[in-house]
Amino acid sequence: MLVAALELLTPEGWLLALLALLPLGGLLLAGRREETARALLQLPAPPRRSRARACAAAVCVPLLLAAAASQPVLRSQHARTVRADAAVLVILDTSRSMRASATPGGTTRFDRAVAAATTLREALPGVRVGLASLTDRVLPHLFPSADEEAFLRTLRDAVGIEAPPPGTSNVRATDLGQLASLGTQSYFEQRYPRRVAVVITDAETRPVDVTKLRSALAAARVQLVLVRDGSAGDRVYGEDGTIEPGYRPDPGSGATLSGLAAELGAPVIETPDGAAAARAVTAALGTGPTEQAGLQEDAVRLAPWLALATLLPLLALWHSRRA
Repeated sequence: MLVAALELLTPEGWLLALLALLPLGGLLLAGRREETARALLQLPAPPRRSRARACAAAVCVPLLLAAAASQPVLRSQHARTVRADAAVLVILDTSRSMRASATPGGTTRFDRAVAAATTLREALPGVRVGLASLTDRVLPHLFPSADEEAFLRTLRDAVGIEAPPPGTSNVRATDLGQLASLGTQSYFEQRYPRRVAVVITDAETRPVDVTKLRSALAAARVQLVLVRDGSAGDRVYGEDGTIEPGYRPDPGSGATLSGLAAELGAPVIETPDGAAAARAVTAALGTGPTEQAGLQEDAVRLAPWLALATLLPLLALWHSRRA
């Protein structure tokens, strides 16, 4: 591992170190006055150790706070190793029904899908993973990449409900049959013989030509992992908490997805569980050769630890006073 640098995000935070002069000066002034009073009263001097501990605490605490305020970040780089023969594409349903939630202001289906996709990506550090959205067509946002940060940024900034909107004004926008385009479009590079597409959807879909879909996926050597998101009790709520009358959940969506999974020989996960989806992907990919794909940078923020360290001199001072 190569340590790149210790970076200070806010170096002006070290100006707080000047605060250390205030308590130190106060202690010195108080010490002199105490010595004068003890001399007049002919009292014995206190142990030097207790005074030294007080001075150390008075200096260390502001210095540690100043170090924390400068927000030091320890950056390191190491070679990124990924599967040489595999790629994964995460496809999120972004139709309007994904706005549905169990209660007004509750977690929406789309929120759960994003959380599941995040967990899934973090659980596959050694695999190239891409990102796409699905309405009445599959739209790629990021082709399979070893860069985890690129995936998370794209998921956060580029993927949203009806962004872009479906190409037609059909009441039911989701069309799982469009997954057949995975076999006709270049979503995966030819050099990856092992290909998995993870589809997170509420499965409220238009009718699917299963024969066409199965044939297209088989020709492209793409395996599906289907993740169901939502329940029959979900509703789409307006900003004022009222139910939007234009949406009705499909009570048969679960059976639809299970039937499609059985026809395609694909695993189906009944809840938006990113960890379970990652296990299914790992099982589908099996083992294979690896290769280096550039450098990966890790960053460790030291500020929380430095702030916590301020307790140590205070505890030491408190213990010395009790002894």
